[in-house]
Amino acid sequence: MARHLPEPELLDHPNHCLRCGYDIETLAAPGHCPECGLFYMSQAVALCGTVQTARAATPLWRKLLWAFVIIDAIVISQGFGVMLFIVRAYALFLGAVVALIGAVTLLLLTGKGSASSDVERLIFVPGGVGRTRFKQSDDIGETNRFIEFEGPVQIELKPVSDVWARVRVRRVNPNGTVGARLLDAGVRCPKAIRGEVRGALQRAADGSGPAPEHPPTAPPTAPPTSPPADSERAQANGA
Repeated sequence: MARHLPEPELLDHPNHCLRCGYDIETLAAPGHCPECGLFYMSQAVALCGTVQTARAATPLWRKLLWAFVIIDAIVISQGFGVMLFIVRAYALFLGAVVALIGAVTLLLLTGKGSASSDVERLIFVPGGVGRTRFKQSDDIGETNRFIEFEGPVQIELKPVSDVWARVRVRRVNPNGTVGARLLDAGVRCPKAIRGEVRGALQRAADGSGPAPEHPPTAPPTAPPTSPPADSERAQANGA
């Protein structure tokens, strides 16, 4: 599957907003989504690859099982098994071996990798990254998830080989330090075009564009006053 992944693409701006799904196909670019205000440009950069997911904390039972495996293996390998044979405690020896095999098998069956096996198309725009299912088409497709930057970010593109690279998106804290990771993915990005891709990613990281313009609010006007009635004028003259 990986060998058929396309190279990075500069696509026309999406036909729908990557954050809310609003139809923006006929709207001029650059601009803001009328529904949610997300800034979009005339082009978006799309990378294909697999997203690394955060590894969950190891449960306590797995830690205890690993400790049992280590202790059991040490006991068997340090001559305790021979001693069990000498005293003819065959059942105890076989029990220790079977328990070791069973514990290792359970750890292997319940272990989970940290990488997603699904290939995705990652669409970088000012303000966030749209994640879509990969398909052999130039159409951007329906966004399955939108990762919003919500402030300054740092986007790094580090080479892994002549064809593959790793892209990371991290928040930038108010003091200028790098903060939480928003995205970590392995993508197809040949060496010859990495400079162009870095430039496109940097434009996406630079911000959400100018603030959307709203029509000015007209100042409130006082209601028109009607001329006094004849009875009111008569009363005023009599006074």
